[in-house]
Amino acid sequence: MKKIILIIITSIFVVSCETFIDMEIPNEGRKITINSIINDQENPVVFLHRSRFILDGTYDFEPIIQATVRLSKEGTVVATLHETELGVYTTDDYIPEKGFSYTIEVTKTGETASAQTSIPNSIGCEFVD
Repeated sequence: MKKIILIIITSIFVVSCETFIDMEIPNEGRKITINSIINDQENPVVFLHRSRFILDGTYDFEPIIQATVRLSKEGTVVATLHETELGVYTTDDYIPEKGFSYTIEVTKTGETASAQTSIPNSIGCEFVD
């Protein structure tokens, strides 16, 4: 009886089924993606790349070069970032402040993208146990 159960369990793990589903995946084109590091301790750094289509067959992201990148604080432009490496933008003359909302606006050959974040105020510590 143990041999029969062992054979049945082994055959379940050995035999497998595959189902192929043929479907259309819409290709919406490559979009601007914005990744950034913004805090109140250092200059902001923004990484710009093009998104990829799932069927592109590559894992590399194309960096976006020669874009216009602006940092706004509460709707007012406070810095224009410059490119330091391929797809990496920063500024040397502005450090964000706590308690404000920031928007990154990117323009590249008629395409635009934006991202928003805020830096919260520090939370006080009442006691340490």
